[in-house]
This record gives sequence, C-alpha cells and structure tokens, in this order.
Amino acid sequence: MCTPTAVMAMQLGGSASSAIGAYGTARVNKIALQSQADISQINAGVSQTVANYNSGIAERQAQTALQQGAREEQKARLATSQLKSRQRTAMAANGIDLGEGSAANVLTSTDVMGEIDADTLRSNAVMSAWGYRSQGANARIQGAIQSSNYMIDATQRRGAAAGISPVGAVASSLLGSAGSVGMSWYRMKAMG
Repeated sequence: MCTPTAVMAMQLGGSASSAIGAYGTARVNKIALQSQADISQINAGVSQTVANYNSGIAERQAQTALQQGAREEQKARLATSQLKSRQRTAMAANGIDLGEGSAANVLTSTDVMGEIDADTLRSNAVMSAWGYRSQGANARIQGAIQSSNYMIDATQRRGAAAGISPVGAVASSLLGSAGSVGMSWYRMKAMG
C-alpha cells in the first residue's frame, strides 16, 4: 500500500507531466496554425498570379481575333473590288452602258453584298474578341475571389494561433490537478 506522501508525490509528478504535455501540445498546435496561415497566404498570391496570367492570354487572343478579322475584312473588300472590276469589264466588252439600268443595279448590288460580307467579318471578329475579354474578366474575378478566400483562411488561422498560449495551457493543467493534489495534502496533514 502506498503512503500518503507517495500518493501525493505521484500526483505531483502526474500534474507536472500533464502540464508539460499541455505545453507541448499547445505549442505544436500554434505552430501548425501559423504554418497553415502562411501556406494560405502563399496560395492567395499564386491564385492572383495565375488569374493575371490567364487574363493576359485572353487579351492576346482577343487582339489576335481582331487582327485576323481585319485581314479577312480587307480580303473580302478586295474580292468585292475584283468581282466588280470583272463585271464592269464584261459589261463594257458587250457594249452595255455602265451608268444606268441593269448594269448600274448589278454594280450597286455587288457593292452592297460586298459591304455586308465585310461588316459580317468585322462583327464576327469583335464578338470573338469580346468572348476572349469576357474570359479574361472572369479569370480576374475568380482569381480575386479565390485569393480573398485564402486570405480570410490565413487571417482566421493566425487569429486561432494567437489565441493559443502554451503557458496558459500549463496553468490550466496545473489548476485542473491542483484540487486532487490539495485533497491529498489535506488528508496527509490530517493524518499527521
């Protein structure tokens, strides 16, 4: 059978061991939260960088679409001009007066149809560029949202880490075991 002094010594040893464990656990938890906060902050920066990169690619695609549309519009206008020239040559070779009647109507129709083709090509290029620019805007928005979420996570983890006190964990552990150690001391005192 253990003496009251031995029981009290074991309780004191157990309290000290528990306090040391509480300190270590609190310290590890604090470091883990701080590390997770750092990782979230890094992820926020990476998200924004990727979003900016994707947005830049979308803008380059929009510029390419506009340039390609301008070239296609020029080709369409050239083709219309060449067709009209062939029509004039054929009508003049057949002795048709180009300034009035059916000949004038044919040449006017060629101009109108050529303009419609050129306008359609320009419109298609503008719509394509708008689509790419919308993708770029969406990339920036998604990057900002993701970056914000990571920053919120980092702030929350830093706040949680700041709320952990290894010394407070020791004090709490010692206070928790103080009652049983005190009772043992009181019994030992009462027994003489």
